[in-house]
Amino acid sequence: MNLQVTTNSQGILSGSISIAPNIAAGCRATVHNGTLYCVYRADTFGRVHLIKKPQGEAWQSPEPQSRMSSIELPSLVSFNGTLYLFYKAANDVTYVCTYDEGLGKFKQTDQLDVVVTETPAFAELNGVLHMFYKGPSGRNIYHQRTTDVRDWTAQPIIKTDGVNTAITELSPVAITYQNLIHLIYQDDVSGESHLQKNDGGAWSGPARLIARQYAHSPGIAVHNGLLKLIYTDASHVLHQYAYDGNAVSPLVPSTSLKCDTASPALAVQDGFLTALYSGAK
Repeated sequence: MNLQVTTNSQGILSGSISIAPNIAAGCRATVHNGTLYCVYRADTFGRVHLIKKPQGEAWQSPEPQSRMSSIELPSLVSFNGTLYLFYKAANDVTYVCTYDEGLGKFKQTDQLDVVVTETPAFAELNGVLHMFYKGPSGRNIYHQRTTDVRDWTAQPIIKTDGVNTAITELSPVAITYQNLIHLIYQDDVSGESHLQKNDGGAWSGPARLIARQYAHSPGIAVHNGLLKLIYTDASHVLHQYAYDGNAVSPLVPSTSLKCDTASPALAVQDGFLTALYSGAK
């Protein structure tokens, strides 16, 4: 399948172009120093590839990352002026890599001392980077924080009411919106997407964000003052929701986009909402 992209300044996602061939399902994206980066795996051996779009320019050619193959969808995060890649190798180790903009390559600089299942999520608040992830057993959401992406401090496991733990089969996603961390995960009991907020110390209880059940985690970004989420389902249609901090919009389908049922990515560059996804075969 191909990596597809669609973009619009008003958030109306319709019409796409193909920017990379032969990708495995799913992708992740972020903006770093004005450039939009997207990471994905090749459909053979899970080779990690990076593709980027500088401000005001076209998408460049995909850049295969030397000696990096991932068994899970990798993650990107921009923090303190550095672009980081997290990917999980066949030995179950999650490696931390930093991007050399001159070489156009990531280089391995560290590894996590915990085993991460699926894809970790990140959100920055007040100079602290928060990581949320699932472990190798169970369906709990773990939380760590760092100020330098070297030394991590474990935080209490995510709970719904101070006693009971949040449980999910899918990777959580996280973003900072309205000066609060917004952690979104699909509740394993109800199948609904729940939202919990954090101010850097205290957690809110879970609120139902989206009632519809999906088979993958969403892409998320803040655009035009709203928190946007995109999903795809078995119909291969991209579904978009908008949240204003209090209420969520009805589902807005993009029926012209034919998406694989896998986790898409969402980012904002130069005011344009940009969705990246693996196209349906």
